Amino acid sequence: MNQFKRSHANYGNIHYTTEVGTKMALRHVATFCVYLIAVTIVGYSMTPKEKFFYNTGMKKIFERELRIPEIVSPRFSRVRTIRDCWIYLEQRVLPALHDYRFSSYDNKWLPQINTNTTGILYSDNLLLGAPRLRQVRVRKNTCNYNTAFLRYFNDCVGAYRPRFEDTTADYKDTPYKTIDELDATAIYGEINTYDTGGYVQQLTYNYEKNVIIINELRNKTWIDRASRLLLLEFNLINVNKELLMNVRQIFEIMPGGLVVTKYESLTTFFDPLFVKRGYAISICVILMYGLNMYYTYFEIKKIFINGFTHHMTNTGFWLCTPRITLIYALLCYNIWSYVAVTQKKEELKALSEDFISIDKLIYINQTYRCCLGFILFLSWISLLLFMDFNPVLRTIGLAMSKAAKDLAAFIVMFVILFIAYGELGLLLFGSDVKDFKDFSTAVLTMVRMIGGDFDYFKLETDHQILGPIFFLSYLFIMFYIILNMFLAAIVLAYRTATKTVIYKPNFLWYVIKKILFRLTFGLVAAPTYPRLRADMQFDEHNLKQLHLLHEYTEAEEDMEILCTRLNLIEETFRGFTNTLTDLIADAKKRNRKHKRK
Repeated sequence: MNQFKRSHANYGNIHYTTEVGTKMALRHVATFCVYLIAVTIVGYSMTPKEKFFYNTGMKKIFERELRIPEIVSPRFSRVRTIRDCWIYLEQRVLPALHDYRFSSYDNKWLPQINTNTTGILYSDNLLLGAPRLRQVRVRKNTCNYNTAFLRYFNDCVGAYRPRFEDTTADYKDTPYKTIDELDATAIYGEINTYDTGGYVQQLTYNYEKNVIIINELRNKTWIDRASRLLLLEFNLINVNKELLMNVRQIFEIMPGGLVVTKYESLTTFFDPLFVKRGYAISICVILMYGLNMYYTYFEIKKIFINGFTHHMTNTGFWLCTPRITLIYALLCYNIWSYVAVTQKKEELKALSEDFISIDKLIYINQTYRCCLGFILFLSWISLLLFMDFNPVLRTIGLAMSKAAKDLAAFIVMFVILFIAYGELGLLLFGSDVKDFKDFSTAVLTMVRMIGGDFDYFKLETDHQILGPIFFLSYLFIMFYIILNMFLAAIVLAYRTATKTVIYKPNFLWYVIKKILFRLTFGLVAAPTYPRLRADMQFDEHNLKQLHLLHEYTEAEEDMEILCTRLNLIEETFRGFTNTLTDLIADAKKRNRKHKRK
């Protein structure tokens, strides 16, 4: 028995191999179900259906059909040149923001409401300040070109790079402002990311004034060869649902003169508090934060009892600790958001036409939603920790833990293949096939090919020889070699796990029947104490088989604890025997002395 060492403490682990452990597990399951329901309700309350239809409806306004005699007004997604940008702004954006309609009878734009200078959009939406235009420019002579082209172009303007950006104080009567002065966040376009401010042109609430501003900007060539980004941004609030919307229409101007568009619209609740959304949601929020404090105390207690190093090897640690941390981050967001919204309310009271930026509020809200999404994901995955009573799930979990090292090695191989074929596809097909337009998209395309989401005929059309070779070689290496080896490692681990899991008794149904037997005063049949089948008894052969596995399964941990207790009993009996021997020897010695006397 000395070959077995005492295992670490396993306080807080969920198991159904003993009656006491099963009762403790059922209490944990009941508490966690309350927590899971509360978190799920809070998560669903953050994404009402109105958000989706509000975003898509606003986008469709700028994509709808527009028929004006003798004028071709492109949709937002079909803007391709700088000239298209000006036509789009004048013929689509301004009428949409001021609720104007083109009258064929009068041959001009007419308002649908009388009060067109209040910032009210479609009756129930209020503009948070007038819209504004922003432009990002690069300096001239930021690229090299052949002197033979001097008779055509006096200078050369390169692609956007932060070091090439033009930051002079003024450009054609529009001031340059930094991103901090604008209280804005970075702009993520299709080509580049613009973490900067730019030259700002403020618009007004008045349609006629805005038309004059747009025409003036067009006449003085405000957008030219050095322009790399034109941004139209405006913010709305829906008074019925108290929803904030941040709309960004991005026009990226490439060095070739063509325009690439991207539409962004993000929404959030104006009031971050959950009280106004119903008492049920408020109660769920209180339960979520309260139970999170309970789990914080429980995790700290497990660390003190089990030891931090040993506790880190437990799967529950990596599921529970991030979840607890993220919920505390949500609490900090709610406090910060309350202060930020209070400041925005003060700005609204000023009744000014100045643009009110809510970029940071929207960005933090998006982060908040992502955190809440990960909390929901980790919470539902943690539910698997309580499913140890199911032999199949128990075996799968044990198999995955056994195969972890092998799977990690295969993941490294997968990543290398994705990168290698992604770079090859980028160089071969990047100029014509959208799926290989850049490195990140190419690597993602390699991942999609595993699931069958791939258009083979595009590759074949682009290159009739290299396209099929690229596809078939990747398919052969990934599917017929690497993926089969990956599955083989899992199957071998599953077979090994099956040999150990069968020796674990299950007390769940015994405890449930016992509780029902007591609650019904004997109407339900008394439970039978769980026993192992005859072919699962611990004989010498089975014990050797378990010992040869060299895996610290729960069955072996129970055996080690049992052997340790037997060792303690053996030492106690040995001490008792030695003491009894000493007493007998002492008694004989006294008898001898008594006889001599």
